Amino acid sequence: MIFKWIYRSCIFIFSYLFRIFPIKDNRIIISNYYGKGYGDNGKYICEQLLQMDENLEIVWLINKNQNTLSFNSKIKIVKNKSIKGLYYLCTSKVWIDNCRKHFYSYKRKNQFYIQTWHGAIPLKKIEKDAESKLSKDYVKNAKLDSKLMDALISNGTFSTRIMKQSFWFDGPIYEYGSPRCDVLFSDVNRKNRIKEKISIDKKYKILLYAPTFRKDMSVEIYKLNFDKILQVLKNKTEKDWIIFIRMHPSLNKNIEINNQNVINVSNYDDMYELMLISDILITDYSSSMFEFMFTKKPVFLYAPDINDYLDDRGFYFEFEELPFPKAFNFEDLLRKLTLFDNNKYIYSIEEFIKKIGCFEDGKASERVANLILKKVYKNEN
Repeated sequence: MIFKWIYRSCIFIFSYLFRIFPIKDNRIIISNYYGKGYGDNGKYICEQLLQMDENLEIVWLINKNQNTLSFNSKIKIVKNKSIKGLYYLCTSKVWIDNCRKHFYSYKRKNQFYIQTWHGAIPLKKIEKDAESKLSKDYVKNAKLDSKLMDALISNGTFSTRIMKQSFWFDGPIYEYGSPRCDVLFSDVNRKNRIKEKISIDKKYKILLYAPTFRKDMSVEIYKLNFDKILQVLKNKTEKDWIIFIRMHPSLNKNIEINNQNVINVSNYDDMYELMLISDILITDYSSSMFEFMFTKKPVFLYAPDINDYLDDRGFYFEFEELPFPKAFNFEDLLRKLTLFDNNKYIYSIEEFIKKIGCFEDGKASERVANLILKKVYKNEN
């Protein structure tokens, strides 16, 4: 407890000391998942900003031991939770984040904090709607973070409604789309470049298996018979397939893969590049199902522990009303893969998208970048 008090006191002191330095109008600071690498909404906003204005100074807060090889060379990389990082927070005109800020300076007048969040269409209840399931420290910090925020980014009427009721925030919510989803609308050339970057032969079709986190830290539920899945897919499509596994970072170290046709991509920076090159997604309760949906490629939900998961937090949708094939045991999953009807699937997802008033068109980054540049050059608060 004493160390936490000392740490917070140091942040408070340096935050005020650094106020002697002016805010730099062209400086923008980005954080991704509490200090992770070059990915999510921040990456695509950043690349759009650099394309539109070469005079911007973009700073990225990153944790120790994170991969920095994929970063745009024009980005200044600064260690997260450092005195240097605090200086840049104090002197940046714009803050961009996709999670609640646990490390921050006290925001100054004329600084602009844009929260992009990390799940545009949530399945699991979040923030105020799940307050009884969240720690008191998290809730306290979330409320403080909401007071600092100047804007939220949404991708449609459903997301906006959830944000209004759950974020302790009454400021503007811009229905611009999700910058990280822009890459899903890329052409085949970008797909091929990504496959080359991760050394995947173009002949392979890819199934991405991206399950969500379980609090018990067990990985037993994720150990599927991947050989059987691969055989079903080959029989159905007459193509060669490989499987990507994308585990939660906290569980990645616990899983072992002993199959040359199954590749652990959990440490790859950009989930959305993986989604772009994948032909099928299997998940359970991850909001990635909704984003992959915009590619019109198949999503399968494998949910053998649905009752336990519902007890944990609750969902915004009835699970059965989701427009994806659902399996509650492994044999059922194989059956759903075998009997998949693409025409029926496309109709279902298009009706679902209309129902929730959601859109993605590949231009969200441009809209968000224009908002940021307006704040930078007009000195608006």
